[in-house]
Amino acid sequence: MAPPQGVKESGTGRYTGPPEQLARMKDVRDVLDALNTVGIDLVSYGITITKVYSRANYAQPFGFDFKCAQSRSLLAAIEAKSRRKLAMRFDDYTTDKSQPIFNEDDGRTLEGKISGGVTKGRGFRQIGTGAALHIEIDAANDECNVHIDSHGYVTAPGTYDWTQGLLHGYWDLGSYYLPSLYGTLGGRGRIGLMTRPIKGPRGETRWIFGFWGEF
Repeated sequence: MAPPQGVKESGTGRYTGPPEQLARMKDVRDVLDALNTVGIDLVSYGITITKVYSRANYAQPFGFDFKCAQSRSLLAAIEAKSRRKLAMRFDDYTTDKSQPIFNEDDGRTLEGKISGGVTKGRGFRQIGTGAALHIEIDAANDECNVHIDSHGYVTAPGTYDWTQGLLHGYWDLGSYYLPSLYGTLGGRGRIGLMTRPIKGPRGETRWIFGFWGEF
């Protein structure tokens, strides 16, 4: 599917152009729908989309960079969905005590520091494995990003599954920094380069190179 008029590829799988045209791209609409599902109407915060990361031809996390006229209000809304709400009194039956939707990468912990190592500003990850939203907000510089990672690895507030984290590193971080090495396959599948050590017949270590697919 061709990009909207005026939108141009300005890097491998990265698109720039008029904000109103970028907003018409399927990758953007899908991310906005995912945000609406968890109660965040991003458009209402006065956003201006500046770059789109598309999954149309490359197996990278898809989403977009944006500026936000109400970035501090957006940050407060995301923070509110990152805290567990507790009843104020024993007879309080009205408070929504649902579990947090997002987890902030807290740099005061080792896990949070590792996870937030390449985040600009403050980073919030949707809790759960599988496809998961990841929001970065730098309110001081009005630089924001939202995208959907293929492998979420936060299983509860402050709890990280590092087996899933390795898959996140390979499929999401790898394809973000080296998108040309990852491609789509059969519509829903994707493929990437792989290298790994194996033991030879005499116990020696050999390295093999090839491809790794996910469907």
